[in-house]
Amino acid sequence: MEKMSSKKSKLDIMGNGLLPRRTLDLYAMNAGDGPRSYVQNSSYQRGVVDIAKPIIEDEIARKLDIKNLSSTSPNCIWVADFGCSTGHNSFPAMQIVTQAIYQKHMLFSRLSKGELLVLQRDRKEVCAAYLNQYAKDIEAFLEARAVEMVSGGLMALLISGVPASWNPDTEYTLPSDINLLGSCVMDMAKKGRFSEAKVDSFNLPLYFTTPEQLKTILERSYSFTIERFEILNNPGKHALRSVNAHAAFYRAVIEGPLTNHFGSDIMDELFDLYMEKLAASPVFLNPDNDKSIVILAVLKRRSD
Repeated sequence: MEKMSSKKSKLDIMGNGLLPRRTLDLYAMNAGDGPRSYVQNSSYQRGVVDIAKPIIEDEIARKLDIKNLSSTSPNCIWVADFGCSTGHNSFPAMQIVTQAIYQKHMLFSRLSKGELLVLQRDRKEVCAAYLNQYAKDIEAFLEARAVEMVSGGLMALLISGVPASWNPDTEYTLPSDINLLGSCVMDMAKKGRFSEAKVDSFNLPLYFTTPEQLKTILERSYSFTIERFEILNNPGKHALRSVNAHAAFYRAVIEGPLTNHFGSDIMDELFDLYMEKLAASPVFLNPDNDKSIVILAVLKRRSD
């Protein structure tokens, strides 16, 4: 058998980063911006970056947790590009990563003080970030259902939503109710029952879509077609006509996450305060002022 040479190949040396600088220069992309430069002839590579963008954004949104990074990590996030281009494609690639991190850990933390939900009056980029995440969640849900359903199968979705606009001075929606409850939480923090930082760290993962937003998301699906799309209004006999009915409804829905974060000992006090604010409001106890909607979407599984 031929003996293996003890001399390292150029590939081995290059892989170990041992090549001198003058040799590394031999592998650089063509510089400048002339007709034979990398800048003028790298649209293929840019296309690869563009295709990878939604995957990278999704993975960062789902899996990057800066709170659980190694304790030896510095107080900053390092982003490295290990390509060998001359910058034309490096900058967009780096921007994809930094913007995805910014969106996940900055925009999603910008709730107004004392509010449990982002409302349409908040900063546009904040609302856009939440809508983007909602779209990803709906798309993931549809992908999972597509695996379970046969071609031609039907699925009916009932989704709570809001109109594109409403007058908060004379009308209310589900988010309005929840933010009224949020103001009660903030009042209790000001009384010293818990810290305001405790309020700011509370996460209520709800998004109330408009019909237009939801329809746009559903129309992008490769697995389903929209067979029917309607806006439903709850019959008056099911309306929340009293203070007790309002409080009981929302307590049944969100007491779990509230208790988990703030503790069970403050729940009675919280919802008593909530009922006081409901009773003092000229808006919430009139069912005619309720502009909340339910969206019915009937989807059909496409053929594979």
